[in-house]
Amino acid sequence: MEQLTGTLSESASEELAQLLATDAEVRAIWAELEEESTVLDAASFAAVLDPEAELALLHAAQTANERPAFGAFTDKQETPVSIKLRANRQWWMRAAAVFMLVAAAGLYFILRPGPKPPVTANKIYQPAKNNVMLITGGKQLTLTGDSAIAQLQSDNVQLKNGAGGLVYTDNGGNDRMNTLLVPGGMDYHITLSDGTEVWLDAGSRFHFPFSFTGGNREVHLSSGKAYFKVAGNSDHPFIVYTSHVTVQVLGTAFNLNAYTPKQTISLTEGAVIVTGYDSTKKVLLKPGQEAVLGNASEFKVQHFDEEDVLSWMKGFYYFHHTALGDIAPTLGRWFDVQVIFDQPALGNTVVTGMIARNKLPEFLQDLQTTTHIGYYFSGRELHFYLP
Repeated sequence: MEQLTGTLSESASEELAQLLATDAEVRAIWAELEEESTVLDAASFAAVLDPEAELALLHAAQTANERPAFGAFTDKQETPVSIKLRANRQWWMRAAAVFMLVAAAGLYFILRPGPKPPVTANKIYQPAKNNVMLITGGKQLTLTGDSAIAQLQSDNVQLKNGAGGLVYTDNGGNDRMNTLLVPGGMDYHITLSDGTEVWLDAGSRFHFPFSFTGGNREVHLSSGKAYFKVAGNSDHPFIVYTSHVTVQVLGTAFNLNAYTPKQTISLTEGAVIVTGYDSTKKVLLKPGQEAVLGNASEFKVQHFDEEDVLSWMKGFYYFHHTALGDIAPTLGRWFDVQVIFDQPALGNTVVTGMIARNKLPEFLQDLQTTTHIGYYFSGRELHFYLP
């Protein structure tokens, strides 16, 4: 890219010249790039393509109730370039973007040899066939797969599992804790006895009673991510416990990310008091603020983008200038795969874009097109490698 726009340093130009003089494969690739550059004005496109601007278009498309195709955009500090993979964009934008990315990625990704996938590897993703499970009274119930009504005679509880998630009626005041397990590749919604709604992301473990009988309404999110829309009741505060924080509310809505010790509470409505695990550090949040738990139970309070933080509830995950290795946990949870980088350095590749919950093959294909990072499956393992 720098060579074509006349900004490549003298030493780098000499290195490139040496490669072109001694390596036939480099010459062939360079010839293709030069041919494309006669059609595309590289300098002008480099100036106008911006990953954040392209991502904003995806946001706008979703807001307008369009269903955008997945876009994966590679960022480089020296030449920030984005790849727009929307089918309804003009063809020249796509062609220019692909060319710009190849140039920005550099010949390193194109030429550096990598290990070949094993013979048993394939590029076909098999969606997970997992079920949400409810553990109650020593019983384990499957909550996905049909909409049947299950009657628990021993607990006098009637459960209804349908398209809208789980609702139930408890006629016996059963305050024993139950456990809801949301596996990889799934998400789930539950309405508690007081009318509080809880949305749970993949890999979540949530503990709740069928009835709240004490002074407080207490639940536990031992792992995962959840969005709470709490029914107001000033006489009975609603309290959420995790392994690291306590969130106390009267009636409000907030997102709680407890996947890692760096837990984040993002408030959208009302007010909450967040307490660290040592019970001495507390913060009061207002709508639009989030508290991020750091070391020594200290909280960092900051503003957040509600569209980004809550996008998981709509089946999307946005990432801005994010290392591929940091995206891997979301891939693992959403698609029930174990992500492995055959060359660990690939995890440092910085990208900007969006993942749709049911669009893993599209994400992988676009990532390969824009970064030349290959992929293959071995069982439930998703491997990234340099071809």
